[in-house]
Amino acid sequence: MPCPKLADTVGKLKQADFWVFGLDGTGDANLFEVEWPERVALIVGNESPGIRAGLSKKCDGLLRIPMANSLDSLNAAVAAGIGLFQIASKRGPG
Repeated sequence: MPCPKLADTVGKLKQADFWVFGLDGTGDANLFEVEWPERVALIVGNESPGIRAGLSKKCDGLLRIPMANSLDSLNAAVAAGIGLFQIASKRGPG
C-alpha cells in the first residue's frame, strides 16, 4: 500500500494492534534475539542514514543485524530480506 506519510501509517498500524519495529544499524536489540509478536510490521532504514529520528521514536523497538567487523551497513533490500526471513522462520511452517 502507498505510504505518503509513513509516520501516519505507523500510527494506524499501532491502532490495529501491530508491533512496529525499525531495522536500523543503531538499533538496541539484535534482530536474531527478538521474540516476535503475532502482528508485526518492520520498517527498514536507508543504507547510510538509517531511519529518520522522528519515525524511529514511533517504533516499539529498533533492531540491528549483527555485522562482521569490516562491515558497517547492508543494502536496504538485503536487510529487509534478512529481517523478513527471521520473522517467518520463527513462526514455523504454514
